[in-house]
Amino acid sequence: VLQAAVIVSEAEIKRRFIDDNTKISAKYALIKYSNFPDSTIQVSESEMKKYYDENQDKYKVEAQRKLKYVIFQTTPSADDSNAVKINLENVVSSFKRDTLSFESYVGIYSSEPYSKDTVEIIQLPPGAQDSIIKASPGKLVGPVAGNSGYILYHLVAKLPSKNTYVKASHILINKGSDEENYKQAMNIYNALENGASFSDLAKQNSADVGSAVKGGDLGWFGKGQMVPEFEKACFSSKIDIVQKPVKTKYGYHIIKVTGRIANKFVVEKIVSPVKTSTGTKDARKGNASDYSYLAQKNDFTKEAELMHYNIRETSPFAKNSVFIPGIGVSKRLVDFAFENNLGDVSDAFSIQNGYVVAKISDVLTERIKTFDEVKEQIKTILVKKGKEEKAQALAQNIKNQITNDLGKASSLNQNIKVDTTGEFTPSGNIQGVGKDYAFIDKCMEAEPNKITDPVKGLLGYYLIDVISRTTFDQSKYQIQRNNLRDTIYQEKRSSFFNEWLTNLKKNADIVDNRYLFYGQ
Repeated sequence: VLQAAVIVSEAEIKRRFIDDNTKISAKYALIKYSNFPDSTIQVSESEMKKYYDENQDKYKVEAQRKLKYVIFQTTPSADDSNAVKINLENVVSSFKRDTLSFESYVGIYSSEPYSKDTVEIIQLPPGAQDSIIKASPGKLVGPVAGNSGYILYHLVAKLPSKNTYVKASHILINKGSDEENYKQAMNIYNALENGASFSDLAKQNSADVGSAVKGGDLGWFGKGQMVPEFEKACFSSKIDIVQKPVKTKYGYHIIKVTGRIANKFVVEKIVSPVKTSTGTKDARKGNASDYSYLAQKNDFTKEAELMHYNIRETSPFAKNSVFIPGIGVSKRLVDFAFENNLGDVSDAFSIQNGYVVAKISDVLTERIKTFDEVKEQIKTILVKKGKEEKAQALAQNIKNQITNDLGKASSLNQNIKVDTTGEFTPSGNIQGVGKDYAFIDKCMEAEPNKITDPVKGLLGYYLIDVISRTTFDQSKYQIQRNNLRDTIYQEKRSSFFNEWLTNLKKNADIVDNRYLFYGQ
């Protein structure tokens, strides 16, 4: 039934053939809007007010709502993480007393297929790097934390590498003048020479916050990863020697190289991601439901404070919104916001990353924005309109002077661009112009070898001289007609179905209560 409603007319087929097969070449002069600075366009208060009065429908604001909310994220808990770690620790114990190959364990326990990889030290997680370096072939390393879970490595072999890597710690000083920074850096260097703890002084003084919390440790890195002065100091230094302050564009660095290697490693690995357990999800849902009950009974804010929950607030959103700022996609929560009153508190709603409990914090009625709210926006519109009028007037003036010779346009005004398009089709892009339908339509209808009146385009006003344009080829059209019809039919059917499905969803009277029964 739906397919029967899709009709392809002869005019549509012919239009598609013309757009794909007509070859056009044209010369043009472009008077750009950008040739007229904003400062040259004067817009009065009365002009802006007149535009506002005549276009108030453009500044209508739909009814909107704001929500204060607490999110209960169903991210893995410490217990979920610890369970994965313990499981891999059990694998370590089993492997040591078992005759099965590590590859067999990978097949049983890993979320990734078996592979034997040769890696550089910087390709390993930080938690595995030092242990891999110290381990001998055949040993297990881990489990160590990775991006999404825990990894257990089996070191197969150590090989020489053409790349050298160093591990270093630093203390960065950059909060004063150059002289002050150098003086402070030297004081710290002297303290270190007298036995002070590098880690303690880094935590107390370093401007590099990321490494300061780790006692200045930067981890392992290769050449090309640091600024030249810093890199040179690290790769030329002896191990565990504190260097005098080194100056870079970031400030002064006190550096201590703590390791150097030129090896790569052949490893097998078991990857075990940490996932949110059913117990954790149930616990989060229970927390959300309990909070919703107490917040509805008592006070939304006070109950959150008592439980140390973080309250956030959305920006305004309309009734037809699919996405709620800060919360995500939740049509049911949008409906709650517009079906209830200011101050009402929701039940616990399931969202993509957990559960949310919300309170309607603001009810904004439909209104027209005031003139002051849109004044600058209107000014921008009128300035743009002024530029268009100036470009059109100049284009007309140029046309009046060049007597059908576009080449003269640039001599009359050096800001005017005169160029040729090369050959193009109506369905394609035009060299130097782009996909400008006003330009294309004019080229399709204009009399060849005669300059057109000014044409309003995307970049400015054009004067166009069509050099050549192929005519309609009836024989070629008959050959391509059926294929073109089938292509257009498939396009229209797909578009029609998608539009039908969208409208069906939009107008369906369905209440989605899944959030009452299901979690994620």
